[in-house]
Amino acid sequence: MGKYLLILFSFAGLESLNNFLFKKLESGDKLFVRAIILDAVPKLHEHLTSDVGFLGDKVANDLEESVVEGQHDNAEEYLKELKEKVANMDLELSIKKIDHHHLDNLKKGILEKELDAVFINFSNNKYISDQIKEQEIRDFLEKIKIKQYSFHDGKKDKA
Repeated sequence: MGKYLLILFSFAGLESLNNFLFKKLESGDKLFVRAIILDAVPKLHEHLTSDVGFLGDKVANDLEESVVEGQHDNAEEYLKELKEKVANMDLELSIKKIDHHHLDNLKKGILEKELDAVFINFSNNKYISDQIKEQEIRDFLEKIKIKQYSFHDGKKDKA
């Protein structure tokens, strides 16, 4: 019985990630899913939007709220689909949403679970990637030498 963690910094391209993930999982395995959720538009993106100026504060604020709501909606939709898919399999599933400010809790959980491997979907969006500290998690996983399968918006990284 294996224990695996799926970390989602991005909710793009998940169909190909799912195909890869479910080929690796076997009956009786445990799958922990940790969805990293933004609470605001990343600063760099926000400043680019606001600095345009001609949009006005109301439009800029509406745009920022739309981006965050879109990410939350994408997360909810994917997690619902994942629950439905796992319901038809003999897998144990644990899903948690983690605010991107609390990555220490994610690292602590990784150490406590004695995982066999981590599947991780990073974002190709540099603004989001920098803001949610993807590199911090990447460095942490390298340090603890856990087997990992990395993706960027659903495309598997070269080994």
